[in-house]
Amino acid sequence: MKIHFEKLGVINRGDLNLNGLTLLCGPNNTGKTYAMYCLYALLDEKFEVRFPFVQEIVKNLLESKVCQYDLNILLDDHFEDILNHVAQGLQKRLPSLFGVEPSEFKQTKLKLSVERDQILKKCNPPSLADASTSWYSRFRLDFGH
Repeated sequence: MKIHFEKLGVINRGDLNLNGLTLLCGPNNTGKTYAMYCLYALLDEKFEVRFPFVQEIVKNLLESKVCQYDLNILLDDHFEDILNHVAQGLQKRLPSLFGVEPSEFKQTKLKLSVERDQILKKCNPPSLADASTSWYSRFRLDFGH
């Protein structure tokens, strides 16, 4: 996965290419903390994004009681939207993460790049046998593990 930053704190422009081990090194006041907080916000298990196409799936399920969706087709149809919604959700979370006003990040731009197959490998649908949860609303992508 790759995260592209523009105007993130003191970082004018930069990219983080996440692999098995990612190290950020450099002098003080060069933006390492901004980059790492942004990465933390993305990987935090509490970070949630709602995708508009999921609402349509839930609506169809409630109406017909039986629905079948192919994750490959859903990803093909909505891949860029998913990445854009995650980046927008991440950007909206930055002010609270840093304890500042949203205006501090109004010029910040974030873009995510990830291989479609990486997303498929990370998909973690909850068990349908667990009737105690609304499984259709709890489908999640976990980039952190």
